[in-house]
Amino acid sequence: VVLMTPTHFICANAGDSRAILVQKKRVLPLSFDHKPTDPPEEARIVAAGGKVSIKRVDGDLAVSRGLGDFSFKNRPDLPPDQQKVTCCPEILVEPRQSSQDEFIILACDGIWDVASNESCAKLVHAILDEGETDIGLVCEEILDTCLERDSRDNMTVAMVTLPAIQMSYSNSNTSTSSFPIANFFKRSISNSNGNSSMNSSQSNDKKVGVWARRAKRQAKQAPASASGTTQKQTIITTNNKI
Repeated sequence: VVLMTPTHFICANAGDSRAILVQKKRVLPLSFDHKPTDPPEEARIVAAGGKVSIKRVDGDLAVSRGLGDFSFKNRPDLPPDQQKVTCCPEILVEPRQSSQDEFIILACDGIWDVASNESCAKLVHAILDEGETDIGLVCEEILDTCLERDSRDNMTVAMVTLPAIQMSYSNSNTSTSSFPIANFFKRSISNSNGNSSMNSSQSNDKKVGVWARRAKRQAKQAPASASGTTQKQTIITTNNKI
């Protein structure tokens, strides 16, 4: 969860979803993943009678904090913050810099399993550089890109645009008076067609335009095969048939 005040961003996190703040010249983490192998987390797990095996709590759970998972919170003699898996969040406070803060990305581990903070920010900048002004479609491209990178988990991403984005992309048709703008998209890896729910106002023409733009960008990045078709171009062709 990220709370925006007039002067600060306040992020509270418990688990392995992640939030990043992208500024003009750098990418700042607003949260850090809670893994059982982190020394402070492992110390709490062991003190509560558990163990870390195959990088998991008791060989089972891959995160050391979060809501639910009550079987790992079964010590009535211990307070919540001392259970093997705690629901208590880690809170990070970051001062706002209106001239530098461009956007915030919040996403679950299905995104971060295949994308670093920096690569995700770079992808968004590349999409914006190509002239995209629909932040919902930017989120769609993040999901599609992570799916192409073989993410094997459900994926959820939210993007919040901030006033400095207007200064960086002067061709944006979004008024600064409407900031911040948040867009939220999710995709279940079990969906038979691989598509997430899109706003009904986003026409098929827009989707085709997105795929065409992505194919053009990826063609520049991927070497051509003997047949003259790149692997990523083939994926884009398949997506157009969905």
